[in-house]
Amino acid sequence: MIASLFLALPLSSCGRPATESECKKIIRAALKAELQEHYSSKELIAKELPRLEEQSMAGLLPKCLGQRIRDEQLRCIDRAEAGEVAFEECL
Repeated sequence: MIASLFLALPLSSCGRPATESECKKIIRAALKAELQEHYSSKELIAKELPRLEEQSMAGLLPKCLGQRIRDEQLRCIDRAEAGEVAFEECL
């Protein structure tokens, strides 16, 4: 899923370049969604997410920075983090 994340972003021709903080939010949400596919325990996900972020952020952040993003995609990611929609629907 993470690999396809950055393939989806450039396809949106409108929008604006993603900032570092927006990219961190996107990456965190994608990692959390990936963990939720494998684990049902919220405690385990909360424990594993920081470790996974630390391992992944340096490699993923440069791939995201400057990619085109729309405000509605970011709002969708906020809803995905709250569990209202699936992350995959946002990109």
